[in-house]
Amino acid sequence: MKVVGKTDIGMSRNINQDYFSYGYLRDDSAFAVVCDGMGGQTSGDIASHTVCKIVSDKIKENFKSKMSPDEIKKILIDSIQEANNKVYQLSILEKNLRGMGTTIVAVISVKNVAYISHVGDSRLYILASKKLYQITKDHSFVQRLLELGKISKDDVNTHPHKNIITRAVGISYNINIDFNINKIDNQDKIILCTDGLTNYCDINIMENILNNYIGESACNKLVDIANNLGGKDNITVVILSND
Repeated sequence: MKVVGKTDIGMSRNINQDYFSYGYLRDDSAFAVVCDGMGGQTSGDIASHTVCKIVSDKIKENFKSKMSPDEIKKILIDSIQEANNKVYQLSILEKNLRGMGTTIVAVISVKNVAYISHVGDSRLYILASKKLYQITKDHSFVQRLLELGKISKDDVNTHPHKNIITRAVGISYNINIDFNINKIDNQDKIILCTDGLTNYCDINIMENILNNYIGESACNKLVDIANNLGGKDNITVVILSND
């Protein structure tokens, strides 16, 4: 499996608070982590970088051959919990860091299975049989309104409070981390991204690009389109595939 990624500051921001990491594990396995910081310019950057590094390091340290699904789940949940506690402690100790946090979406791909954890509104998609599916569910205010039937899918991207998230890493010692498992085929692609991409590239645009470009070319094309359509946020995309 090959992994590629790209992050871009966008057209309006002064600093990039997105971070991503990926690596290759035993038995032709791989992992990827994407974080999108929140808070002031300095604090959001620190939160996302800290969480991304801790989670990535823990995955590399603890992953072993022939692990059970429960063992892989434990790696993801424990590493995100540890990162959460670290960021929260920093925010308490340093006044200028109070209120900082970050989203996270992380995946460990083992053979034909993707193990996924996330907090916030950074997303994971799977491209299967040329169709793009959103696997994660946003922890956001507008997602909650959608589930309650108070807005339609067409209202999500134009809602004035679309950027309000209901969960983040580092804002409290108590954290609720989503986890799920998805089977994948050899031809499938796994895509992780921040909302700097999905706020401008809808699922149809992303699907078209991913079906017509591979590897770094796909990452570059997605970032370019997000910038051309507004680029008011940092943009990050990571793709795992056998291309």
